[in-house]
Amino acid sequence: MISFEHLCQDLNRLVGLTISSIRPGSNLLIKQIDQKNKTIEIVDKKGKSRARPFSELYKIWLELKDGKPVHVDSVLGGSGTCRNQPETILGNLPYVEWLYINGKKHLILAEKKTHETGTLKQMDSLKVQDLVCAKGKNEDKAVLTIIIFDDIRKGAHLCGELTSSSPVPQREGIYNIKTSFQHILLVSQSEINPPIPCGCYPVFTGPKTNLQGIPFVFLGKKYELISVLGNKLFYAQE
Repeated sequence: MISFEHLCQDLNRLVGLTISSIRPGSNLLIKQIDQKNKTIEIVDKKGKSRARPFSELYKIWLELKDGKPVHVDSVLGGSGTCRNQPETILGNLPYVEWLYINGKKHLILAEKKTHETGTLKQMDSLKVQDLVCAKGKNEDKAVLTIIIFDDIRKGAHLCGELTSSSPVPQREGIYNIKTSFQHILLVSQSEINPPIPCGCYPVFTGPKTNLQGIPFVFLGKKYELISVLGNKLFYAQE
């Protein structure tokens, strides 16, 4: 698999090229790659210059390297404007393809080079169908865990380091980390009413239970905090 360092070196091949965006009308001229300061100088269709940091591409690459489709807006959510620009830069590398899932643009890392540098390639529709089906099956198997923090930003940062995945902001105070078999919600204590003690809670769903718990509401859904042989967990009735 390609390393991020290799990817950064490949950016040099885009210098001087005007590259197309996935959604027409947002083409970019790649003016300069500053490897020392880790920035990409671009010029948009209006002639406005700006520097995009390598750190944006790194956040996206952390998701791409797992071989899953990546929704760039979600990865970079809340981090600035013109988030289609990093998407355009990566999409013009020869081992990155693009696709639509549920009407939203995604990028995916191919196993080998599939198109020329400075061009875009849409993923084959049959491969997209297989990918979506596999993604749905894996998500059905995913185990949901909710981790509550009093300092959500610090908690999200540390969990991101532990999982080597970039927590994706769902909204203020809530972050997502998803893998093939695990779905983790990182939640600020202030998001749960009434407040639940900070900690890590597995989430179970099932028919009505006779166990007595503490009811609370999270994201509009009713849960109960129950104790099973001294272990705390969240329970939601189906």
